[in-house]
Amino acid sequence: MLQREGKIQLFGRLSSSRRSISNEVTIGLILTVFLVSTISFFIAYSVARSNAHEHLNAKADEYIQFLQEILVLPIWNYDYETIDVIGKSFMQNDYIAGITIVDSRDKTCVAEKKKNAVPLVKRSVKLSYLGQSMGAVEITLASGYFNIWNRQFFLYFSFVILINLLSLIIMSGFLLRWSLNKPLRLLKRIVASYSSGDKGHLPEHVPYSEFVPLTDTLQRMGDEIQLQMDELQKAEKKYRSIFENATEGIFQSTLDGRIINANPAFAELLGYDNPEQLVSQVKDFGKQHYVEPQQRHVYIRTLEKEKVVKGFEVEFRKKDDTVIWVSLNAIPIYHPEGELKHIEGLVQDITTRKKAQIELTRLSTAVEQVAESIIITDDTGRIKYVNPTFEHNTGHCLEKIYNESNRILGADQIEKQQYDEIHDTVKKGDVWTGRLTSKKQNAELLIEDAIVSPIKSPAGRFLGYVSINRDVTLKAKYESQVRQSQKMEAIGTLAGGIAHDFNNILGVIIGCSELVRNGLQKNDKAVKDIEQVLTAGLRAKSLVRQILTFSRQEETRKIPLTLSPFIKEAIRFLKATLPNYINIKYSKKTESGIVLADPIQIEQILMNICTNASQAIGQNRGEIEVILSKKNFTERSDLPPGIEPGHYVVIEVKDDGPGIDEKIQHKVFDPFFTTKAVGEGTGLGLSVVHGIVKQHDGAITLSSLDGEGACFTILLPPIEHKDIKITTPELSELPRGNEKILLVDDEKALLDVLNRIISSLGYKVEAYHDSIRALEAFTRKTDHFDLLITDQVMPDLTGTQLIGKVRAKNTAIPVILLTGFDEVRLEKTDFNQLRFDKILKKPLLNLDLAYAIRKILDGKPNR
Repeated sequence: MLQREGKIQLFGRLSSSRRSISNEVTIGLILTVFLVSTISFFIAYSVARSNAHEHLNAKADEYIQFLQEILVLPIWNYDYETIDVIGKSFMQNDYIAGITIVDSRDKTCVAEKKKNAVPLVKRSVKLSYLGQSMGAVEITLASGYFNIWNRQFFLYFSFVILINLLSLIIMSGFLLRWSLNKPLRLLKRIVASYSSGDKGHLPEHVPYSEFVPLTDTLQRMGDEIQLQMDELQKAEKKYRSIFENATEGIFQSTLDGRIINANPAFAELLGYDNPEQLVSQVKDFGKQHYVEPQQRHVYIRTLEKEKVVKGFEVEFRKKDDTVIWVSLNAIPIYHPEGELKHIEGLVQDITTRKKAQIELTRLSTAVEQVAESIIITDDTGRIKYVNPTFEHNTGHCLEKIYNESNRILGADQIEKQQYDEIHDTVKKGDVWTGRLTSKKQNAELLIEDAIVSPIKSPAGRFLGYVSINRDVTLKAKYESQVRQSQKMEAIGTLAGGIAHDFNNILGVIIGCSELVRNGLQKNDKAVKDIEQVLTAGLRAKSLVRQILTFSRQEETRKIPLTLSPFIKEAIRFLKATLPNYINIKYSKKTESGIVLADPIQIEQILMNICTNASQAIGQNRGEIEVILSKKNFTERSDLPPGIEPGHYVVIEVKDDGPGIDEKIQHKVFDPFFTTKAVGEGTGLGLSVVHGIVKQHDGAITLSSLDGEGACFTILLPPIEHKDIKITTPELSELPRGNEKILLVDDEKALLDVLNRIISSLGYKVEAYHDSIRALEAFTRKTDHFDLLITDQVMPDLTGTQLIGKVRAKNTAIPVILLTGFDEVRLEKTDFNQLRFDKILKKPLLNLDLAYAIRKILDGKPNR
């Protein structure tokens, strides 16, 4: 206890005799700053005031000299307005307090003075020109002086402040060195005692009070440092274990690529036996182990810019030249001074994952870019993936149909059930192939050829299926068109094949009927019956002609066409083809419906529209009406686009069917657009109609209300000219003659009828049903006959072959060719080489045959 009290008394005496470092330094600094600031401020004030006054005098000299130069001419010219402007402009200057300008007559031109301005400097000068006195100018300067003086003062005051700071720094260093040198040496001894572990030893003399808490702080700091050192040693052992046993490579390297530290995993990753071998052998990591050394430069630039590198994937070359993929993460470690110390990083071998990723990317790219639609489902048939081609073809995006049942793609209930069949097939492990009809997002149909394969796990469990679909919509439609074309070609072939026989039969019927009618008295009861037979024969003739026309593929030329009788004939043909529960009628509102048109194409228009109307009416009783009229359109707004106002022949085709939905009316003339089920239509009918009408410089429109039928209106430009007259030849006495005619036809019945008809007109006829015998008869007497009439289709020699041989013996003999075909079926080369004088189509009317024979014999055409 006594010892403790003795220490307290000792510390008390030491405390009372100690000086304060802070007090000594503070008092010294205050005195230094006050003395330096006072002297500096006085010097700055004097220098600033002197400089400002000199500046003001210099400005006064400058201004008065300038005024002397610019005022001479205005005063010489008595230009008081310019003088006034110069004076007022100078008064805008902050330095100018006043200005006075007088001329040679002592007249004051300008006398300006600023209010509250005290003149400090005055300048005046005489004005002269060419040796003559012109007047004087005087200026005074005031306010600018104070601004200059203030700026100068603050400039020098700032300089004073700078001097004070420099003085303060210098004096502070001197005072601190003088007052702290000794205490610091004492502090050094105290720290040395603590560093040596002698924490309880206190120097005998501690003259400064600031060192008292320092000793206590050092005591606590020593204890804390010791505790932290113990913890640091434990942490070092712990992290050293992690570093040594980590499965990922850990390294430290310099910026130039030298490895300074590495763990065993990193050495093993690069093929080295141990980290020491790696450190000693790798001097430039970029050149030795980067497959592409420039990638290390990319890595370094990224590290310098971002201060971190994460997931940098690059190829390394191992010691044995094996190439591996790694993922590199690194951060830079800096010295306290800011310089880069080294790089620390973590490396992970991702070769297996990278190969799988490359394969997956290649597969994904192929799937994304393949031209076929790809659909992947789960084991329940729910859609899990579709590629962009599917989205483009169908309009469905993956987000909208994800996890939806595959049945959603079916166009109708039957197609939806087909997806169930697909699912059952692939679930068994089989591959399904076939054609599917889907519905696009816009309700259009999409036809696809599909190959559907099951997806199985390695264990064989069914996981779903993948469907590869190829869009064959156009192909299917083209196939349908080809089939339709083949059907039409077959019909044409069939029609052409039977037309000859039909026309021969009809020729006998019509010829015999005319012969019988001509042999009867007008009041005979049999005349009416034979006329019925003749009328039926003519109808049959027209029907055969229409069948041939319908099946014809050659393009015909436009001719002036009277529509009214033409439409009647077309409707009569349609009545024979449409169901009997559909009534088709014709209404005529004009007599002058004459157009320049192709009869075949106009007939095709009527047939397509009426057939569509019949199909729209369906199994119900209905009516189709064809109306012919003529209208004058004066306003462009009443006409379809592209049609000019004027007179038009109008054909309207109306039906009382269900009508056409307003939403699709704008599509009815589009190629391949159809509302019919698959296989029931190609969607080409109305597009063909539209094209034909356009070719005839016309227009076609549709008007329809849902449930109230449809009306197609066709506008065609009429032919109206005074030289065009439509006349019907009146029946008159048949022309006769006495010339000698060689008649050849393999049909004996028809040959007999023709022989009787021609003979009844006065001609001498030799008839043969064998073309060989006919040629022999002509050879025996080549100059005997005046005319050759021959059928075209015959055994042994055809008509054209017979004509060729006859013309070889007598080039001057005229020829009439009889054919059951249309003349366009004859080869043009035969026509040009043989120069037929006339082609007559079977069956013949007596009138046609009689006029043709007489015209050729009388005309004597140049052959």
